[in-house]
Amino acid sequence: MSAVAFTRAAGNALPVSSRLRTIAKRVLPEPVRIAYRRLRGRRERVLQALLPEAAFDRRQRRRLGRFGHLRWRTDGLLHAEVYERLYEEARALPEGDIVEVGGASGAGSIALAWGRKDSGRSGDVVVIEKCEGGSRDLYGDWSSNFERFNRHVELFGVADRIRLHPRAIDIDSGPEIEPLIHSDRIAGLVLDADGRLYRDFHLFWERLAPNGLIVVDDYHPDRSRKHATTRVLLDLLSEWDLFRRDDALGDTVFGHKPEGASFGKFDLEHCRRVFEETRAAYEATHPSPT
Repeated sequence: MSAVAFTRAAGNALPVSSRLRTIAKRVLPEPVRIAYRRLRGRRERVLQALLPEAAFDRRQRRRLGRFGHLRWRTDGLLHAEVYERLYEEARALPEGDIVEVGGASGAGSIALAWGRKDSGRSGDVVVIEKCEGGSRDLYGDWSSNFERFNRHVELFGVADRIRLHPRAIDIDSGPEIEPLIHSDRIAGLVLDADGRLYRDFHLFWERLAPNGLIVVDDYHPDRSRKHATTRVLLDLLSEWDLFRRDDALGDTVFGHKPEGASFGKFDLEHCRRVFEETRAAYEATHPSPT
């Protein structure tokens, strides 16, 4: 596709600056693109140092758009397009809470809460976030990450639509979440924790409404140990007709709970064995820790 045809196809779906960047990626040589990114990065750092914080924040909001700004402000780990898709899915859901396992900095939680709020229907976002370990170590200990998550949801105006469980869960402690879920049925399930999909399906699948939203991040054969276990387990759960894939944005898979599906095929112990075997196989071929 030519640059002109690509621009026409993009239409007004993207800001002008985003369309130009997309075209540049297709037509400019790689060394030129790298040099441009470096210059742009230096310019942004200079502007951030010179402008008052509020003024720079407004500039970023105009430049990046609503979801790009959300990603930038919270150090979100997903692409802005994924946060926008989460928002759209949450806005389209019927009444009921959404359960998110793995909230990280809160970017996805905020996008989901925006969607519930703008839908005009009842339902909030219940977030299970351990607030320590992994990428969170860059921001400090449990207390620092707990404060950071809450600061972000306050900043973006959705503290009243998010209920946080700030600890990791397992099969035994899962029932601690029950008091946080206020709807009879869960409208959606968003999974981006540690690859233990069997735990999350065991705890929440039966309460998920028929055709309820299921989003799973980190679906890839070998990008990391977590990606590998997520892919193998989600494929297994799909074989048991507990998950039906709709589409994907990068490594984030969007699907739903098939109407009329039965949990009878689910085998917790088999899932655990598959999880451990997949981890061991990955570590055998990828000796560096991931």
